Amino acid sequence: MSDATVYHRSDHLAKIITGACLVA
Repeated sequence: MSDATVYHRSDHLAKIITGACLVA
């Protein structure tokens, strides 16, 4: 697994968390 993949997954998860916070 490359660092780019790890970063991409982390960024995607962060967006989901941010979106959930905005909705809540």
